[in-house]
Amino acid sequence: MQALEQFSDLGSGFKIALRDLEIRGAGDLLGAEQSGFINDLGFETYQKLLAEAVEELKQSDFKELYQEQRGGWTQTRECQLDTDWELLLPDTYVNSVEERLRIYRELDALPGPESLETYRLGLVDRFGTLPPAAENMLQSLHIRWLGQSMGMDKIRIKSNKLMAYFPDDGDFSIPEHVLGQFLEDLQSNSKRFQMKQKDRRNYLVVDGVYKVSEAIELLQHWDHKKVKDTIA
Repeated sequence: MQALEQFSDLGSGFKIALRDLEIRGAGDLLGAEQSGFINDLGFETYQKLLAEAVEELKQSDFKELYQEQRGGWTQTRECQLDTDWELLLPDTYVNSVEERLRIYRELDALPGPESLETYRLGLVDRFGTLPPAAENMLQSLHIRWLGQSMGMDKIRIKSNKLMAYFPDDGDFSIPEHVLGQFLEDLQSNSKRFQMKQKDRRNYLVVDGVYKVSEAIELLQHWDHKKVKDTIA
């Protein structure tokens, strides 16, 4: 009752829901229990632990169910992007902190490039022309999607240098079409392109990547020879 009295304004449903989670707990989201321990951990920490647990199950007990076949290789993990570029929604563009966080979550949940342009037009319609930092943020999603399509689990772009990391799994290798294109680039310009390994982790290094658009073009260049499945 105190929660209902405190959050009685229009649009307070989300706050009431969070308060309900704190009071009763989130329960066992993968089972039938109706009470949980979210209040001891905090909502964000609980979400993180849950995501890690689900990812672990995807890699073990439910590996065959969640693996997606792409041209002869499999990739179940998302590709993380770590960069020193300014990729954000400025507070001068979206004033509300809650609204910015909601937009970030929705962007992170977009399934692919087809839905990005629709979402972008929706932002322009609501808030006006996107500032450069926001436009770059939306375009940077292409970097993550391209990286994931090629089996990368992390792309790091800092100091105008792009580093593309692949999983250190013993049964994983760089997809043939990506490796072939990269070796061609390496042969033609060994100063700019390098291949390195650290702690069994393979990664590709490219100097001179100054813009989001340049990173996208580079990854598309590596991926354009994608091997297609053949039907016997």
